[in-house]
Amino acid sequence: MRRWNEVIAPIAEHATAQRIMIYTHDSALRPELEKRIGAAGVGAVLKGHPNWVDTVGWEEPAPPASGNYASWQDKLNRYGSPAVSVPPATTWTKEFSSWLSGKCL
Repeated sequence: MRRWNEVIAPIAEHATAQRIMIYTHDSALRPELEKRIGAAGVGAVLKGHPNWVDTVGWEEPAPPASGNYASWQDKLNRYGSPAVSVPPATTWTKEFSSWLSGKCL
């Protein structure tokens, strides 16, 4: 319970003042996460996520951002339209901005 509180308390505290997203790809953990986030009254943080465009995992030292170029291009092809409003998310923000330069209107 204490560990869940360490995750949920800051979300509950800041959810009205800033955009927060929380998710898991762990199918065993997902139902418990959804239950606890819902019980805390902050279920909105489970919805409307941006599209995560990275495929290369973050390590130390960081691998080159170029490992993500194919994924970034794929996501740009699929979601880079004014008719689709799924914002991209990446841990390589500076590199993504540089790569994106000249690719969008």
